[in-house]
Amino acid sequence: MVILFEALRQIFLSRWTAQFQTEKEIELAMNQWQLALADITQEQLRAGIDACRNICEWPPVPAEFLRLAKGWKSDWEHSGPAYREVRRERLLDKRSCVERSAAAAPHLSQIRKLVS
Repeated sequence: MVILFEALRQIFLSRWTAQFQTEKEIELAMNQWQLALADITQEQLRAGIDACRNICEWPPVPAEFLRLAKGWKSDWEHSGPAYREVRRERLLDKRSCVERSAAAAPHLSQIRKLVS
């Protein structure tokens, strides 16, 4: 667990270390992480660290790290029903970006006037 904590410290710097004010807090956190990650393999551990390095802006909690390590997919990866519906509607809209921008311009002008 020390190796994982050191890797996360190197990735997230003060975002990671600011979570722990005392040695006791570090020890408690390590215990919780160890319980949560008890059944993952070394390969999954590496995958979780790589995912943190490549896609996470903030340090994960143990459950988030576990999902990253095991390759869990979420709606954030655009696989959910809401995304599919919006994508279908956009595919049906055959107008070009220029045409859509031109159609939106009058509305944008009105919004700018209201905000000013």
